[in-house]
Amino acid sequence: MNGEVAFIPEDDDMWGNPNPDCFYSISVSIVDGPSAVPEAGDRAGMVENGVYWRKSFAVTSCENAFPVTYGAKLQGPPFRENNQYEVEAKPLLPGFTYQVSAASEGSAYGGGKFRLNEQEAVENLPN
Repeated sequence: MNGEVAFIPEDDDMWGNPNPDCFYSISVSIVDGPSAVPEAGDRAGMVENGVYWRKSFAVTSCENAFPVTYGAKLQGPPFRENNQYEVEAKPLLPGFTYQVSAASEGSAYGGGKFRLNEQEAVENLPN
């Protein structure tokens, strides 16, 4: 979307219900490639286990709207008093598969897989 990786839910879920238009948590992890390098403020263990970006807010938060671009500055009340599960966005590498997952208020949860090709265009992959 405008040259950036963007996450957009499908029009409706498998039961025909409309998907949420906002989220309180989003995570992007590499599936078949190298871990990134943790930076100051990152949850190092999560990065070492393949997380490339993770933001999470209070489960009642709906301040972040779809579509959302990878690494966007997000806002909302903290998930806990000390948000210790954050990972700032790391550069995505072409040729590797990534998993994205997002959660919204209630039981709404979804995700998908994608890869950047050598031209750094996004290829959506079967889940």
